Amino acid sequence: MRRPHRIPAGAVLLGLQIAVAAAIYQDFITGRKVFAFADIGSDTYGQFVPLAMHLSRYLATEGLPGWSFQVGLGASLAMFTDPFLLLSTAFGPEAVPGMRIWIHLLKIACGGAFFLRGLLAMGIHRDAAIAPALLYSFCGYILVDGQWDPHASEFVFYSLILWAVAHQRVRGGSSFVPLAVAAAAVSGVFMFAVGFFLVCLFAADLAIASDRAGAARRWLTNLWPLALLGLLLGAVVVLPNTLVLLDSPRVGGSHTLFRQLVRDALSFNDAPTILAQLAGLWHKDLLGVGDGYGAWMNYLEGPGFYAGVLTWLLIPQLWRGDRADRIRLAAGVAAVACYIASPLLRFAAFGFGLYYFRTSTLWVTMLLLVLAARALEVVSQRGVGLRLLAGTALAALTMLGALLAWYGPAVRMEHVFTLLVLLAIAVSLLVLRERRVLFGTRFAAALLALAAADAVSIGWPTANQGRAAVSGGRSGYADDTPAAIRHVKSLDPGFYRVEKTYLSVSLCDSLVQEYFGTKSYWFHGSGIVRFFIGMGLLPPEGGVTNYTNWLPGIGNRLALYSLLGVRYVIGPFPLAWPGFDPIATRGRMTIYRNAYAMPLGIVQHSQYPLDRFERLPLAARDAVILNAAIVDRPLGGLPVFDDQAMNAYPGDRMRRFFFDTARGHQRTGLSIERFSQQRITGRVEGGSGGILVFSIPDVPGWQVRIDGGDARTFRANLGMLAVAVAPGAHRVELAYRQPGRDIGAIVSALALIALVIVRRTGSGPSSFTRGERT
Repeated sequence: MRRPHRIPAGAVLLGLQIAVAAAIYQDFITGRKVFAFADIGSDTYGQFVPLAMHLSRYLATEGLPGWSFQVGLGASLAMFTDPFLLLSTAFGPEAVPGMRIWIHLLKIACGGAFFLRGLLAMGIHRDAAIAPALLYSFCGYILVDGQWDPHASEFVFYSLILWAVAHQRVRGGSSFVPLAVAAAAVSGVFMFAVGFFLVCLFAADLAIASDRAGAARRWLTNLWPLALLGLLLGAVVVLPNTLVLLDSPRVGGSHTLFRQLVRDALSFNDAPTILAQLAGLWHKDLLGVGDGYGAWMNYLEGPGFYAGVLTWLLIPQLWRGDRADRIRLAAGVAAVACYIASPLLRFAAFGFGLYYFRTSTLWVTMLLLVLAARALEVVSQRGVGLRLLAGTALAALTMLGALLAWYGPAVRMEHVFTLLVLLAIAVSLLVLRERRVLFGTRFAAALLALAAADAVSIGWPTANQGRAAVSGGRSGYADDTPAAIRHVKSLDPGFYRVEKTYLSVSLCDSLVQEYFGTKSYWFHGSGIVRFFIGMGLLPPEGGVTNYTNWLPGIGNRLALYSLLGVRYVIGPFPLAWPGFDPIATRGRMTIYRNAYAMPLGIVQHSQYPLDRFERLPLAARDAVILNAAIVDRPLGGLPVFDDQAMNAYPGDRMRRFFFDTARGHQRTGLSIERFSQQRITGRVEGGSGGILVFSIPDVPGWQVRIDGGDARTFRANLGMLAVAVAPGAHRVELAYRQPGRDIGAIVSALALIALVIVRRTGSGPSSFTRGERT
C-alpha cells in the first residue's frame, strides 16, 4: 500500500515561520515601522544602521573592509564580515533601514531550519522535531537579543554547528563541521564563544553517551580535528579580527577585567542574579519592557532562556523514557542549574573579558529544546505521565508565584496572564493526548498550533508593545547636518575633520552623514583610548571597561580641535570660540571654520617625556602637546621642550603657544596630494628635523614610507602614529593593511587544501558511531 504524501518537515516549518512572523512583525514588514528602536534597543538605530550604511559606501569605493577615518579618529573595519551584515549593504546605503526586517526574518528562517535539521540528524522523529524548531525560531533570545544584529547571527550559526556535529556523529563526512565552524567564526566579533560552544557539545555528548570512551575517542580523533580545520579555514578573517580585539582595552591591556572575572567565575551568583535568570525562564517581559526592565543589568543584556511553555511541561516526561533518557534529563537539569548558579560558563564564553550573559543564554535555550524534542518522542511512544505532568505544572506555578512575591510591582501581570493561559492550554493538550482524544497527526498539529500561538502571544508585545520603534516616515539622521556637510565639501574638497556640537542620533552620526569626526562608539584600539584618557577626555584607567567604547569627542578644548585637524564645526547655537569664524548657515545649523586647524601630520622639533606630561594640568597639556611630541622614550639628538617658557608670556600665552604654533604647523605639516581611507600620499617640510606625528591612532597595520624608504613607526602624543624625519622636505606615503590578513589567507588556503585531501581520502562514520542516537 502506498504511503500518503507528507509535506516535508522543512516546508511545514517555513510556512509556520512565515505565519508567525507576519503576525509579530506586520508593521515592520509593511513599512509602517523600521526594525530599529530608540529605546533600550537604540543600538539598532544608533549603531547597526550607521555601520551598515557606512559599509555599503565603503565597499563600493574602497573594497574590502579595512581602515576608516569615519570611525572617530580612525579604526579598523576588519571585524565586520558577518555575511548577513554584508547582505544588508547590497542595495545601497539608503536601503539599509528598510532591509533590516528582511535580514532579521531571513535569520529566523535559517536558524529555525538549521535547528530542525539538527534535531532530525539526532534521530528525532519528524513530528517531534517541528514544534521545538518553531519554538527555537521565536525563542526569547531571538525576540529580544536578536534586535542586536550580531546576536541574531549567532542564533543562526550556532544552530548550524549543532546540525553539523549531529550529522557528523551519525553519517560522518569531512566537510560539514569545518564549514559550519568557519562560518560561525568569521561572522561574529567574539570568536571565543565558538570554541566554548563546542566544549559544551563535547561535555553533553560525554554525559549522555552509553560508551563514554568511544565518544571521547570520536571527538579527539574526528570532531575536534575537523573543528580546528574549520577555524583554520576562517583564518583569513579570524586572525585579523583577533589582533584587532587584542588591541582593544575591553579585551586586552590595562582595562581588561580578565583577572577579576576569572576570580568571580569560581564563585556563585548572588540571589538577585539567580532570580533574574529564573524570571528569564518565563521571558524577560515578565519584568517589564525596555527601560522599565527591573532585573540584571538591562532588558537586552539580562538573562533569558524562554523556549515556550510547552517545553517546561515536556522535559520532565523524559523520566518515563529509557535509562538513556533519564540520564539526559539528569544531565540537562544539572547543566542548567550549574549555569544559573555559577557564572563560569558565561564568563568563559566571552574569554573572561565581559560580564554579559548574551550568547551563552542561547546555548541554554538550545539544550532545553533538544530535551523537549526527545521528551515529545517519549510522549508519543509511552503516553503522558499525568502525575508527572501535574507535578511539573505545580512546580511551574510555584516558581511563578515566588517571582511575583519577590519582584512585586515590577512584574507585568498581563504577561503573567498570557503565560497562565498558555500553560493551561498546554496541560489540556497533554491530558487529551493521554486520554487518546488527540492522537497521531491531530496531536502533532495541535502542538504546532500551540507553539505558533505561544510565539505570537509572547513575541508580539516584545516587538511592538511599549517599544519606541522608528517609524517609516521618520529618519533621525535627516536633520540639517547633511545639507551642512554637502556645503562644506563643495567649498573644501580636501581631507579634514568635521565635528558637531550636537548629536543627530548617536556617536555614530559620522558613519551615515559622511564626515570625519572625533566622536564614535567602537571597539577602539589602545592608542586612541590612551590619548583620550591622557588628555582628560575619558575617566582614568580603572576596572570599568564600557567607557572605552564611547569616545564623546573633545568638548570645548579648542587646542585639541586644531591638533586633531578639525577644520569645521557645525552647531545650532552661536559659538564664540577664538579662531572659529561662521561661514554659512544651513537650516538651523551654522558652519564655523577653524582658522587654526592643523594638517593630518605635523613635524615637532622638540620632545617631551610622557611621565612629566601626565603630571601637568589639562590646560598645560593642551599647550605642551601643540609644541612638542609626547614620547614614552626620549629620542637622541632632539631637544626637550622647555615648559617653563610658557610662564614667560602670562599675558600672551594663547597667542604664543596656540595661534603662532598652529600657523607654523599649517605651513610645514603634511600637504596631502592623494587621499583614500587606506592610502595617503603627500609632502612635509621637515625643517631642522624632528618627529612627524600623525593624528592617526597608532595601531598595527600602518606603514609609513619617507622618500620611498620604509620608516620605523612608533607611538607619540600618548597614542598616535609617529616617525622620525631628517631635515628638509620629504615625500610621505602612508598605507594601511590589516595585520594578520596575509598570514591568515595563507593559513586558510592551506586549510582548504587539507579539507579537499581529507574529503577525497574519505571520512565515513566509524563503526561505533553508525546509527547511534543522540
